[in-house]
Amino acid sequence: MLLCPYNILHKAERRKLLHAIGRCLFSSWDSPVYFSDVVLADIFTSFAQVVGDVWLSLCMLLPGHSILKPHTGVGSRWILPTVMSLPYLIRLRQCVIEYNHQGNTHRRPLYNALKYASAFPAIYLSAAQGMVVGEGGAAATWFGGSHIFRLWLLAGMVNSLYSFWWDVTNDWGLDLLRPRSEAKKSESLRSPPRRLVLPGLHSATPHILQGSSSIDVHDPEGISRSVVELSVRKRCHALGLRHSLHFPLLVYPFVIFLNLVLRLTWSMKLFSVVNVNSHAGIANFCLKMAELFRRWMWVFIRVEWEMIKKSRESHTKHRADDGIDEYELIPSATIERTPN
Repeated sequence: MLLCPYNILHKAERRKLLHAIGRCLFSSWDSPVYFSDVVLADIFTSFAQVVGDVWLSLCMLLPGHSILKPHTGVGSRWILPTVMSLPYLIRLRQCVIEYNHQGNTHRRPLYNALKYASAFPAIYLSAAQGMVVGEGGAAATWFGGSHIFRLWLLAGMVNSLYSFWWDVTNDWGLDLLRPRSEAKKSESLRSPPRRLVLPGLHSATPHILQGSSSIDVHDPEGISRSVVELSVRKRCHALGLRHSLHFPLLVYPFVIFLNLVLRLTWSMKLFSVVNVNSHAGIANFCLKMAELFRRWMWVFIRVEWEMIKKSRESHTKHRADDGIDEYELIPSATIERTPN
């Protein structure tokens, strides 16, 4: 369907998708990594098991193979985990390109690359564990089944928890899992000086508002609305979220909790799927649908945070060229802590 040459089924969108896939697979090491390509590659990591299932299906269709159980030769046992690692390898390559980019000045892409690299030990340890079980025990192996299982469990937990922390802290921009000192520091860095809520009390400027509307100092209702907005914003930040929220407040705790649960369950299922005898029918299908739902939620919050960052960058640049607006020279929190 993607390769259909006729002008049907949204040909323009299909061409854009093919170009994005091509950039993810074959982009040069000095080319920029676009946000759309990052989201596409992240979505592709949720289809790692699907890629493995496609490989198993192709193996079953080969002459001399069975549709009930794929061939499990010595060399072919390592092909399946390698195929399942390809989505993580693509995303890892993007992180390395971002880190080596000429305009990059921080190590965030490098730490992000470590997240995807942590998936490889779990996948290959799962393959090794499957080989031990398939041979009837660990007595004839140099590594021992109990040790390989514990290493696999440790690798899976490290990958799941690190990925969850990265989702909440970096991909979504929330302060829930960020140290308190670092959260205050990052908030001060990414939040430029705010416009005065009631500039009429400080200067002759009658109306000013943070954003595109205005507040009338002679309108009590307008003042009360601004105070309520500030209190809600402070309460959201106190809950470990952030100042700018575009979705209802209850959405964020729900998404955070569900993301943790589904990451743990899906990782255990993904890193054990290399044992082809571990499929459980309906339970396996439900886990796949749950992972798609988790990724669907992740995309919305991820795009929201990217939009907020771009809006702040644009707003900061616009305010730098504006010499009329008035701003706080001392943060409000500092003023509140100042003793009388």
